[in-house]
Amino acid sequence: MKSRTFFLILILFLLFFYNEILLASVMTPKSNLDSSKDRSLREHYFIASSYAEDIDALEKRGTSVEDGIETLYRSYFNLYSIQKVILTVSKDDQLLYKDLIGESISFPKTPSNLKTSERFVSMKKLGDKEYISIVGALPAPYDTYTLTYYYDVSDIISSWNKMTVMLFLIGTLFCGLLAKPAGIC
Repeated sequence: MKSRTFFLILILFLLFFYNEILLASVMTPKSNLDSSKDRSLREHYFIASSYAEDIDALEKRGTSVEDGIETLYRSYFNLYSIQKVILTVSKDDQLLYKDLIGESISFPKTPSNLKTSERFVSMKKLGDKEYISIVGALPAPYDTYTLTYYYDVSDIISSWNKMTVMLFLIGTLFCGLLAKPAGIC
C-alpha cells in the first residue's frame, strides 16, 4: 500500500514537473524571439528612414538615385553584416547587388506593390541559419525600392534546443533519484 501511494504521488509530481519544464521551454524562446522581432522592426524602420534621407542628400548633390542606392547599400551592408544582419534592396521584384551577398544563399522574392507604411514580418531559413525577416518599402519618393532586413536568430533557437534537452535530462535524473529509494527503478 505504501509503495502504491508513493508511486501515485511520484507520477503526479512528475506530470507536474514535466509540464513545468515544457512550459518553461516554450515560453523562454517565444519571449526571446518576440523581443528580437520588436528590435528588428524598430531597426528596419530606422534603416529605411536613414536610407531614404541619405539617398535624398546624395540626390541633392547631383548623384542619380540608382547610383546613390548602390553606394549606400554597400556602406549599410558592411556596417550591418557585422551585427548578424543581412540587408537586401529590391526594385520591381528584382534583387539588387547580389555580389555582396554571394550566391550560396537564395533569397525569397519580395512582395511587390508594398505601401510605404506596410512591413511584413516572418521567419525565414536561409542556408543553414534561421532569420527574422522584415520586408518594407523605403519612404516616399523612393517607395519603388523594397528594403528587406534579415536578423540571424540561429543562436536563440540553438540555445533553446540545448536548454530543452538539458531540462529533460535533469528531469529524468531527478525522476531516477526520487524513484530509487522506493525501489521503483
